Amino acid sequence: MTTDTQDSPRFDALGLDPLIQRALDELGYTAPTPIQVQAVPAAMQGRDIVGIAQTGTGKTAAFSLPILQRMLPHANTSASPARHPVRALILTPTRELALQVEESVRNFSRNTPFRILAIYGGVPMDPQVQALRKGVEILVATPGRLLDHLKSKLVNLGTVQHLVLDEADRMLDMGFIDDIRSIVAKVPQQRQTLFFSATFSPEIRKLADSLLRKRPIPRIPAPRTERGSSRGEARSSEGRTRERDERPRAMPPLRDPATEIDPMALPASAFQSVEPRRTLPPAQRRRGTAEVPALLRPPPKADTPVS
Repeated sequence: MTTDTQDSPRFDALGLDPLIQRALDELGYTAPTPIQVQAVPAAMQGRDIVGIAQTGTGKTAAFSLPILQRMLPHANTSASPARHPVRALILTPTRELALQVEESVRNFSRNTPFRILAIYGGVPMDPQVQALRKGVEILVATPGRLLDHLKSKLVNLGTVQHLVLDEADRMLDMGFIDDIRSIVAKVPQQRQTLFFSATFSPEIRKLADSLLRKRPIPRIPAPRTERGSSRGEARSSEGRTRERDERPRAMPPLRDPATEIDPMALPASAFQSVEPRRTLPPAQRRRGTAEVPALLRPPPKADTPVS
């Protein structure tokens, strides 16, 4: 949690719905972190986001708060599973992170009727199957287990409006590139994409470009900093064990020397959101993309570092 100072931005200045703001107040979150300050307003407008954010910067709140805000018009208490389709899909590399993200989203949505579920490998599928059949609006998933449920036709991604890739660089390192592409192919093209990575290598940039509806211009990586950490932030350990059914697959070469950039070249304060082009054909038209560099500690926006 950040220390509130006279000059610190506050969550109650971000224009969040009272139901979400009340949850933040109940959790004791007042001052958002830098990544939250930059990402939340742009994402609340429906823009695509590329966030270069390390663990401890509050990136989970940076993507989950605007998603909850945009989903509120669909909130309902109906018992019918049909009234609770998957509207937001959050992909994570590991079971540990999936559980941490699920917990954070549940906390932020505690005053709403949204149904949230994390699915991951290494555990029996039946409890997940039963929960999916009841209807889930926010689905947090590891790639391998999600593909298992897709093969069983238990998950319909045709209703997804918000797609999040959390720790995208880690997913590539673990060999999930083909899984990610298979999953994204089942998600509507008319969607919001929020892409978060601790690094921005040429491979990561190429993946981001393939997923976003508008090429990010300019690409603005954050300067390297120490990893920040604080209460509520999901932590990622290099020695984390992959789920038993999440085996790495060979990753095709993606390096392109022409796109190589120096991640230290630009300041973290640089931030731009790009207005959508209106001259492209409808099939290529994309809403603006905001590239968000993440700083390291928690002073600005969306709840305190909550992964």
